[in-house]
Amino acid sequence: MAIAAALLLAATGAASGKSSGRNCSRNLPQAPPGLPATVVVTTDCGLFRLGTNGSVTYAGKWKSPVPPVARGYWTDLAWYGLDHGHVLIGQGMKRLWRSRDTYTRGRYLNIGSVVVGRLRLAFSYYQGRQSRVLVARYGHAEHLVAQGEAPFVFTGSGDLVTWQERGHALVLREANGGERTLAPHAVDPQVDRANRIVFFRSARQLYEFDGNSVRRLASLPMLGLTGVPTVEPLGRLVAVHDRHRLVVVDHAGRLVASTALPRSRYRADGVSSPVAANADGTAVAFAVTSGKQVRDTAYLLARGTRKAHALLTEKLIGENPCGRATWLAWQGRWLLYANAGQQAAVVDSSSRSPGVELTDVIAKLPGLQANGEGMFNVDWA
Repeated sequence: MAIAAALLLAATGAASGKSSGRNCSRNLPQAPPGLPATVVVTTDCGLFRLGTNGSVTYAGKWKSPVPPVARGYWTDLAWYGLDHGHVLIGQGMKRLWRSRDTYTRGRYLNIGSVVVGRLRLAFSYYQGRQSRVLVARYGHAEHLVAQGEAPFVFTGSGDLVTWQERGHALVLREANGGERTLAPHAVDPQVDRANRIVFFRSARQLYEFDGNSVRRLASLPMLGLTGVPTVEPLGRLVAVHDRHRLVVVDHAGRLVASTALPRSRYRADGVSSPVAANADGTAVAFAVTSGKQVRDTAYLLARGTRKAHALLTEKLIGENPCGRATWLAWQGRWLLYANAGQQAAVVDSSSRSPGVELTDVIAKLPGLQANGEGMFNVDWA
């Protein structure tokens, strides 16, 4: 859940086990019955487990998945830090590398991206408005390989894929020092770090580079996408959507499912969550705001279908339209919905069992701030 991870990252260090002098483990509310699995809610106090038997227990402080020295991290837990001007790079709780050179005399370092490979790593940092891409073998000094580019992913053979920020060319920088252009104009490339695949648009076509070759997956107009689309890798699937339509294809370019999106008179409305695929790839879920971000509806789009159906609608709390972020997570046939307004629910995608609202119990947990700031995340245990 990328949005949830970003919220946690912004609040790193906030979970102290106390909130405004309160004891986080006392006077806890009851969870509603009917949860299919344990749900974990994170606040400034720490972690709270909502059990299937209606219990709510304090599970201790939130523990960062990266060391305290980390200043930022990505979904694969690759991170960077700074030690007396030297760049530190690691993954998870493990430090992998320390730069030979120093990159700042103060405390500020503008890192653009960090990419961890099997034999090498890469990172970009900005000097003024231009980025510099450096590559190093583990245990060795770094060297400059490009300027004005962003590193994306290492291929299985150890080559680095980069993207030119001005020319928008997608480039393969080979481990032996050679380079070749994969696409002269790649629009909005998106990387699947787990599978080492880069997706991009060019001339209204959707392409992928899997480390070996560039392949055209689909024509966007033929899929009914006429606006500016967003591409989201989903493991074995790829979702593409504009303001009017959402389409899912597989890596062979075959259409898996598609749906028209709800019409809205307000430009502020649209898809409000990352698209989430279930474990076996038979369905995806997504959320859409409506009424000028007054309501948020979670939809299910099943494989082989041409129309999504609504699972849940929440009237959004709060007045800040910048905070209308939603995230979704699957657990079997059950879908966990949560938004930045501290609302959450669990719904049965098969409609065989009633949904379970979690907003009321979450509001009674210690450590939540009324203005919506601070640490907040909801996930399956």
